[in-house]
Amino acid sequence: MNHDDAQAIIARLQRGGCFQQHAGRVLGLAVQSTNERGTIMRKITQDAGIAFARGETFLRGNTSVKVDGTSTRMYLFGNLIAERSAHEPERLMVTLAGWDTAVTRERMDGVFRELGIDGFYYQAKKKQHFSINGDDQEVSKHDKLYLHVYHARLIRRVSP
Repeated sequence: MNHDDAQAIIARLQRGGCFQQHAGRVLGLAVQSTNERGTIMRKITQDAGIAFARGETFLRGNTSVKVDGTSTRMYLFGNLIAERSAHEPERLMVTLAGWDTAVTRERMDGVFRELGIDGFYYQAKKKQHFSINGDDQEVSKHDKLYLHVYHARLIRRVSP
């Protein structure tokens, strides 16, 4: 591969999209992509979100997805942050698990993206918020949110 070929590949990688994902996997690169809000999403977040959506086991670094006969669960540093029942796949439970960090919010973004949910956590004025379909609300870092995946709406919120 000459210099011009390499520059062309780099330019296409920077533009993102399907080529970025394919080239990143083929070349073994830790390619970062952006979510719908333009925020950079780490490769581990994207891969974990894909595994969660597909109901596949995943383990890399501080993130794992575990699957058993009853549910698919995502863990960050051993803390449960997302769960989807095999018996009710339309229902999703998400939580910051007491950790209001950018990494926790990013992992949730990966799950939402791969499930096609227009939802995300964000922080404003040192407080946590959750938005789904443009409906924003302040949440506690300990709240468990139960969402309907197919209708992309909040079903209920459980505060400890």
